[in-house]
Amino acid sequence: MSQPLYDTSRSAEAGLIQRALNKDEAATRAIIGQHNRRLFRVARGIVRDDGDAEDVLQEAYLRAFSTLSTFRGDSSVATWLTRIVVNEALQRLRRHVERPIEDASPHTELARSNVVLFPLSGHQPMDPERIMAQHIYVIADALGGAIAKQFPDKFAAK
Repeated sequence: MSQPLYDTSRSAEAGLIQRALNKDEAATRAIIGQHNRRLFRVARGIVRDDGDAEDVLQEAYLRAFSTLSTFRGDSSVATWLTRIVVNEALQRLRRHVERPIEDASPHTELARSNVVLFPLSGHQPMDPERIMAQHIYVIADALGGAIAKQFPDKFAAK
């Protein structure tokens, strides 16, 4: 009786891991090539931005290949890489949320006056859409002030 396909897949996977551990560039590229599309979709689903998803993937691959020797083989490489991508994406979201708009600009009065903040139950991170709305108001205010200073006769209130 022949071995199931699953075992063959695992042995091929183990061979790729071993070659990657030995600094075989082709093996590393093969691992990335096998999983890249799915991992990008996972990251994109969490961070909701293509650029951020690419950054997450890059960080995840860096973490994965720098700690490849710790891969025990209890799960598939796909599962292991997915967990690393999920953790990186969640860390990225936390970093973005933990920097409130008030720290980013001195023009926060306009941002606060145009965005109604509702009380949240428990400790929940700020909504990314709300953060972006605050950024837009701050930028618009700063840009309007700069244009008015540069061209006072063209943009004077009448």
